[in-house]
Amino acid sequence: MLGLLKNTWLGLALITLASALLLVSDLDRRQAAVPPVENKKLPRLAVMQWVSTDLLDRTVAGILEGLKQQGFEDGKTASIRFYNAAGDIATANMMAKEVTSGGYDLVLTASTMALQSVAAANRERGALHVFGAVTDPYNAGVGITGPAPDQHPPYMAGVGTFQPVGPAFRIAREMNPDLKRVGVVWNPSEDNSEACVRQARTVCNELGIELVEANCSNSSEVPEGVRSVLGRNVQAIWVGGDTVANAAIHSLIAVAGEAGIPLFSNDPNDAARGALFGLGASYQQVGVAVGDMGGQILRGASPSTFGVANLVPEVLALNETLASTLPGWTISDELRKRARDSARKS
Repeated sequence: MLGLLKNTWLGLALITLASALLLVSDLDRRQAAVPPVENKKLPRLAVMQWVSTDLLDRTVAGILEGLKQQGFEDGKTASIRFYNAAGDIATANMMAKEVTSGGYDLVLTASTMALQSVAAANRERGALHVFGAVTDPYNAGVGITGPAPDQHPPYMAGVGTFQPVGPAFRIAREMNPDLKRVGVVWNPSEDNSEACVRQARTVCNELGIELVEANCSNSSEVPEGVRSVLGRNVQAIWVGGDTVANAAIHSLIAVAGEAGIPLFSNDPNDAARGALFGLGASYQQVGVAVGDMGGQILRGASPSTFGVANLVPEVLALNETLASTLPGWTISDELRKRARDSARKS
């Protein structure tokens, strides 16, 4: 009997050893059968912008960079679809319904108008939504009442970027102490533009400058609008956070140049296009912050834990060549230093 038990245990031991050898020998083949990361279901993201302008394009580029830094790269670790409403409200509303319908893990928007369209379509759906390139989110009518985490819908997060309107006008007055009349063309249907113009009215009243206004509902109306303010003897043209004016910036600069007066704006990149100076945010950096926030949410963070801060990584760019041709306009060494310092930070 004892011999039989010994033979049985020996047989079991040999079977166990053989099974272990088979498992080890098959390990590489079984590991190779595990789907690689790129074959797994990728998170689906929608990126929507209101219109193609340099400012919004840079924001979107920054969003992609921020997502990539968080590990979400299009075609590799994420599937990203891009939407552009081309400045059309009906198109924006249609796109907003599509991106909030439940097919996307996260929606990211660039511009106030894109934020508003998606927010309106999203009230009942609660799709995760991160926004940027928004002048005044607290007064955009989308349920954001302040900067604290509990002052916005729990499925929404993002940053505001209120253009430095007042500082831009103060720089213009410093460059030309005799500056008394400044023209602006803007679209009254854009809350972002209205917010900037309200700020401009306030600072102009403080500085004793008359703000001469013309309304334009689309970029094709801009040349006529700027000529109407030029006919009222303005000494400069200002462009704030208005997507219609931004889309027609080359025309604005050209018409102002023909009249022999400068244009200044709240976009630093406009100086390279022919503006006298641009003071505003680095929208590449704004976009990176938005993409980073989106990446954190995709990794499990709740949008309700984020506040809605005013993010303005300020940059000043000067057009020294143009300034040298304009009687009465000068650039101080202090402004030159400020421009150099902000360029290094950007």
